[in-house]
Amino acid sequence: MRRMFVLMYALVFLDEVALLGLVPLLPGYTRTYDLSTAEAGALLSAAPLAILVASIPAGRLSDKLGSRRVTLAAGVLIVVSTAAMAVASGFAMLLLARFVFGLASGTIWSAGLAWIGDSAPAHLRSAALG
Repeated sequence: MRRMFVLMYALVFLDEVALLGLVPLLPGYTRTYDLSTAEAGALLSAAPLAILVASIPAGRLSDKLGSRRVTLAAGVLIVVSTAAMAVASGFAMLLLARFVFGLASGTIWSAGLAWIGDSAPAHLRSAALG
């Protein structure tokens, strides 16, 4: 169980760093890709919008396929989408990678918490989720 907690902490840390890591990079992206204010705003809002879109379906998917499997798949998707953001050659690719990142992030928060809850003994469940 301890390994699972370490994995979840690592996933959440990577998720938050990548989610907020765009903020200091945005001025450089704006100059490099000649982005309008609306396009820069779209980059900032793509991931939170995708998190909202993914959260409930991810919970339902984890009920069907298992929270561990869905969480691990979302972790792989976080890595892939973060790498795609790093090598994006234009605004459209960057926006798509950011949206996919948000889908994976919403899935981690939904399925990952379910995985923690499912893995913890009943008497420690509330402490594990806290």
